[in-house]
Amino acid sequence: YAGLSKYQVEHGKFDRPLSLMVGLPFQMLMGPAAKEYKAAVKKWLLGTHEWSADGEPFKVEVMEANLKPQAQGILFDYTYNDEGILHPDKAKFWLDETAGLSLGRKTIEFMLTRENDDIDRFTGGIEMGVTRLLEDLNRRYEVLLNCERPYTFGELDMKLRNKRVDKDLLKMALEDWKDRVSGAIEDR
Repeated sequence: YAGLSKYQVEHGKFDRPLSLMVGLPFQMLMGPAAKEYKAAVKKWLLGTHEWSADGEPFKVEVMEANLKPQAQGILFDYTYNDEGILHPDKAKFWLDETAGLSLGRKTIEFMLTRENDDIDRFTGGIEMGVTRLLEDLNRRYEVLLNCERPYTFGELDMKLRNKRVDKDLLKMALEDWKDRVSGAIEDR
């Protein structure tokens, strides 16, 4: 709703139903419960949505929701401008062999496309996102501070974003995480 509110404030209210493209983790699109996940997401998205932001009412009608791998968002973000127009000099990336890597909170998503089609054996996701880095960092804080689980993930996430983590602990944790991420990329 924040994104839809901001867009409408900047560009005016939507005057017709929306067709959305939604990025989801591969596990939701291809895992054993994929059918249920997709149905639940579409049920949640389709229809009329009403909310208020900064005291202003907003309303949108969503008529269609296309579910795509979130890693594909990298290619869209790189090749399209903010108005949704394909950069002429970047259109080739939809036809060339192009790899995308999305490092998320819980997962790392890999995607390889060739001629606008996914190459299945190189496409997928694993649970090795930033949460793993935070877990390792928290274990290092446990030793330093001599206490169990000194921070929640939310607290540690904010410390990391605000550059208020111990630099030596972060350097060690990042080095280990980088090695695990690099290994996962090489394996894929």
